[in-house]
Amino acid sequence: MKSDHINTPLNRSAGFDAPFRREADAILRHAGQQEDDDIDLGHVALALSLRQEPSPKKSFFKRGLFAYRWHPLSRYQRHLETIAKDVQHCFRRNKGQTAEDCLAALNEAIIARQGYSGDSETYEDLRNANFMRVMDRKRGLPVALGILFIAAARAQGWDAKGIDFPGHFLFRLEYQGTRLIIDPFHHGLTHDAASLRALLKIVTGQETALDPEHYRPTTNREILLRLQNNLKLRLVRGRHVEKAADIVEAMLLFAPNRTMLWREYALLQAHVGNIGMAITSLETYIERERGHQPRYEAALLLKELKRRLS
Repeated sequence: MKSDHINTPLNRSAGFDAPFRREADAILRHAGQQEDDDIDLGHVALALSLRQEPSPKKSFFKRGLFAYRWHPLSRYQRHLETIAKDVQHCFRRNKGQTAEDCLAALNEAIIARQGYSGDSETYEDLRNANFMRVMDRKRGLPVALGILFIAAARAQGWDAKGIDFPGHFLFRLEYQGTRLIIDPFHHGLTHDAASLRALLKIVTGQETALDPEHYRPTTNREILLRLQNNLKLRLVRGRHVEKAADIVEAMLLFAPNRTMLWREYALLQAHVGNIGMAITSLETYIERERGHQPRYEAALLLKELKRRLS
């Protein structure tokens, strides 16, 4: 898979002041070159959080291996490994044989032992979509908790996939021919057709027919994009447009072939006055977009941006 180099200030002059960010971007670029099934959900979600970490002091890097032991990624990666081992222990202790036993092991390890839960009280808190902060607080959005569940399930070799349900992330666990649709936000609750219809009405606010598209499996990139979209939308609503642009930049690193992201990145950069970057991104969008009308509209915008730059 071809990955595009995004011309950002970070890429142009990556100095010593942003080592965590450079490291995170390298992980994200690598994910952008991988086939979707090869993407490690937990590792990439951690890299997205690492990108937002404050830069460490220079002295951090003079302590050699000691510093590496306390690097943020290693700490949270060990937590993921601990959860995976706990799931394995719970499953074996209970002589698990069914999909229900798999879910019981996940719920015991993640909810009962670690204390994770959905954050319904401060749902809009940005930390709920930051994977590191979710681990710190043991609270998060459905998609962030879903990544935790899916990563733990896949560590056992179980078939776990995200579900493209509108407005509320769910995941599917399949074992020995049985499929369960699970809500990671509500204590690992399972859904049948009736409860899915009820949930759909809650999230859409209307009587909507349950369609197979509502529970189709989604890709790893789509899960990570959904996680980042939560941050982006909250930042845009709070008028933190420059930070929202930075979130889209991260999305482009691991999903460079998502054409609409280039247009979105251009619009956000234009809004904060980075006209040159907006022009470059819009040109990439026009090159990739196949629809005549969207290309025409983007060409008009590009002409206006170039006029503003001259």
